Amino acid sequence: MDSKYVTLSNQKELLQFVDLHKRILVFGATPKSAGLINYLLQEGIKVRGVIVNDGQREKYIFESLLVRELSKIKLYEDDGVILNVDEQSIDEVVLELVKKIDCSQIAYNSFMNSSFIFQPESQVSQSREKGYFSKYKELQKIGELFGTDKAGDYHNYCNKYEFLLKDYREKEFTLIELGVFRGASIQMWRQYFKKARIIGVDKNEKSRESIKEDSNTTILIKDISLPESLEELREYHPSIIVDDASHIWSQQIRALFGLFDSLSDGGIYILEDIH
Repeated sequence: MDSKYVTLSNQKELLQFVDLHKRILVFGATPKSAGLINYLLQEGIKVRGVIVNDGQREKYIFESLLVRELSKIKLYEDDGVILNVDEQSIDEVVLELVKKIDCSQIAYNSFMNSSFIFQPESQVSQSREKGYFSKYKELQKIGELFGTDKAGDYHNYCNKYEFLLKDYREKEFTLIELGVFRGASIQMWRQYFKKARIIGVDKNEKSRESIKEDSNTTILIKDISLPESLEELREYHPSIIVDDASHIWSQQIRALFGLFDSLSDGGIYILEDIH
């Protein structure tokens, strides 16, 4: 078995991967997957189905395709599976997939986002200038400066977050973000909330390399799937919690139940990317 899955960084590599396999399946029922499926259909390529993690809703229709849980689907040696998951979840998903297929049959879609097919980027950008939240632009500018996917055309969360969180702008409080990755959103939070204590939590030791810790910024290396990790985080009594970690339902639910009542009075718990 090969030791590494394939990373797709452009359309050419995507189509080359598809050509190598008789049957193509997509992992993840996400907006990013919808863009990929529609692109492949436009290219005349049939996608055979969508795979999701166990515990997610099975046998519903996503983009006209049947959705099956990973443990219940049979994969063959000429299948190709394209992953549309958060980078932090790749290794966990691949670990399960290689029980069924070779690593060379697994590819990670690293370049195509949810806006890739549906609208030209200029139209998506223009849509941010309209609507109720369009007047909240400060956090969006900071997010784009540091390159977080919370800003821009991928998720476009920042104007909503500013609406929800603006009253904390000048306060001293603690914000915990679950999931650090390369630290872009941690930098965004500490630039916007200059008086806050920002705590990033990630199980990957490398997440520390991208963030310079200071008196107001701490990166904790913890696995939040473990009850003892959640118990330790409760001691910080945050006012804001943002869960941008694995996006696996069971872990999101466990973190929510373990941390929600540790929030200070009037605190806000944000659960990102529920699919």
